[in-house]
Amino acid sequence: MTHHGEDEVHEPAYYVEPLASSREWVKDNVVPSKQQVFDYAKSLFPILGWIYRYNWTWFLGDLVAGVTVGVVVIPQGMAYAKLAQLSPEFGLYSSFVGCAMYFIFATSKDITIGPVAVMSTLMGNILTDVMPHLPQYADTPYLVAGCMSVVLGCIVTAIGLLRLGFIVDFIPLPAIAAFMTGSALNIAMGQIPTLMGNNSVKGYNTRAPTYLVFGNFFKYIKHCNINAAVGLTAL
Repeated sequence: MTHHGEDEVHEPAYYVEPLASSREWVKDNVVPSKQQVFDYAKSLFPILGWIYRYNWTWFLGDLVAGVTVGVVVIPQGMAYAKLAQLSPEFGLYSSFVGCAMYFIFATSKDITIGPVAVMSTLMGNILTDVMPHLPQYADTPYLVAGCMSVVLGCIVTAIGLLRLGFIVDFIPLPAIAAFMTGSALNIAMGQIPTLMGNNSVKGYNTRAPTYLVFGNFFKYIKHCNINAAVGLTAL
């Protein structure tokens, strides 16, 4: 019994910590909620955030940009296809199909979608090395190129879905700059014999290492075509 003015005595409170389980930890920290799944799926289609605000002003600007880029892309895509050892139409497919699909998933208005010189050169080098081992595809090299494109596309898609783009940050800038510079020299040196007309000489392989192409150019310089003057003045 207590008296007036004295504090009442309370029973001590006890806290019983529940047993931890791996299943509950995974459920709370790894398995996403329905809202998180919905937000992630929505983030894959940024078009849903702006398509309802599309207007004629945007359309006219896109139309002018599309026509301008298209005029440039047509000869450029055909040239890239030749670098990749494929028929010109495949360069056109690669140039337009990617752009037609990318706007659905677009998050950048300045990104370039389609073949580039470095990628086309690498594809051409791969086909040059692989085709002798696959004689059954001698008349259809585009099947080999298509299979490799699908595999690489799956890898890039997986990197994007898993948000692993930060891996690129681990590639040092000097390595990227050296690769791009070397690729530019390789591509330029490989096209000079074609420009000068002496690439048709038997035994002159413009796919050889750059230093060999450079040396063989001067070795076969006497076979240059006089019509090269037209191309040089156009440049």
